[in-house]
Amino acid sequence: MNATTGERDQPSVFLLIASILALLLAIVGSVGMALLGIITWFIDKSTPLSMTLVIAAAFLVMGLCTLPGIVYGYQGMQGKIQERKDKPVTGWMYIGLLFPIALGLGYLAFNQSVLPSILGPLAHISAATIPVVFALAILLRKGSLISAKRAWGHFLAGLWASPMVAFIVEILAAIPLLIIVFLILFQEMNSRGLIENFTRPEQWTEPYLVSQVQEFTNQPLILFLITVFLIIFVPMVEEAIKTIGVWPVIRRGFTQYQAFIGGAIAGAGYGLFEAFFLGQPGVSWVPVMIARAGATMMHMITTALTSLGIARARESGRWSDALRYYFGAVFLHSLWNISALGVGVIILVQEDLTPTNLQPLLSVLSGAAGVVIITLTIAAFLGLWLIPGKLLTKEEEPFTTASEEYPIKDSSVSSMGEEQQTAGDSEG
Repeated sequence: MNATTGERDQPSVFLLIASILALLLAIVGSVGMALLGIITWFIDKSTPLSMTLVIAAAFLVMGLCTLPGIVYGYQGMQGKIQERKDKPVTGWMYIGLLFPIALGLGYLAFNQSVLPSILGPLAHISAATIPVVFALAILLRKGSLISAKRAWGHFLAGLWASPMVAFIVEILAAIPLLIIVFLILFQEMNSRGLIENFTRPEQWTEPYLVSQVQEFTNQPLILFLITVFLIIFVPMVEEAIKTIGVWPVIRRGFTQYQAFIGGAIAGAGYGLFEAFFLGQPGVSWVPVMIARAGATMMHMITTALTSLGIARARESGRWSDALRYYFGAVFLHSLWNISALGVGVIILVQEDLTPTNLQPLLSVLSGAAGVVIITLTIAAFLGLWLIPGKLLTKEEEPFTTASEEYPIKDSSVSSMGEEQQTAGDSEG
């Protein structure tokens, strides 16, 4: 119930139902992956158990994250107004000191095969979660002016809704791309008479197949299409969809500070999802998880900026403001993708395919891409550290000016701001 109108609080109902459904999905995913890993291991003892257990543990943690959403959604339905959470969370920043320990455990599990079924899931979940908690502690180190219910709603939308919607959209968009690639390859194979070779299995030696795959994937048009998809289309889709977490409060209105904080929290949920499922066990697990820590901050700052643009557009009535912030976020995301993709491709190429005289150039390019990734991570960290304070100071200036001009009405001005915040939290 809404304490003011006596009507059922629809956002709370939605949060409760969505959190329960997400919890059920997490239970199914966790139990299913664990059983699949155990059954596969019993059939073939050489099959590593750590990968399925890592995914099972990821689903388990995602399920645990839904519990606050269930609690706050139920409380909202009962008409309990969530208080503002102004208490600083600076102490949580020290959890970042545990990140090297998590990486060390992962190195032992995945590189040295020391208790991989036990240390592997523990290290993976810790290495994915610690950067998220650290970044949120940076963001909220001076407290927050949004309720716990709204904060968890933002986070769960980023953790569950945004990745699923983005995945569906990207898969649907990839279908035409795959058709084009298939037609190009089919035409190339037909022109070379290679289709007939596939009717002769005796020619399917490993060197032959590897050489053909390398030759086909080096087609300039194919490489161009794949690059455009990953560097332009994917960032555009994801930066639009990641703001799902703030859509429910657009109609009610939110300040620029609340938009930035809410967007960053939603981006943290999205970053946690990617860290869980894109950093798979293997010998390259440590550098991948270090990169995922930076990617988490990148997702937070880009979603925060896009949400900030929405709030400014709503205040000014000029939706060009939203587009400007959106394309700025897309640019940062694209720059990250092209750098990360460049590092991976260059390392792969250096291992097998590159002439010796090109090795130094590729090393320089790989190093430059690494510098870009580090620079973006630092910039995202500074943005999360500095921008909220500036936005909050800007929003407090009118009240400060009013209190200086009319000191007698100081308390009324302050209470008015608190009433607006409480009303907003009771609705969202």
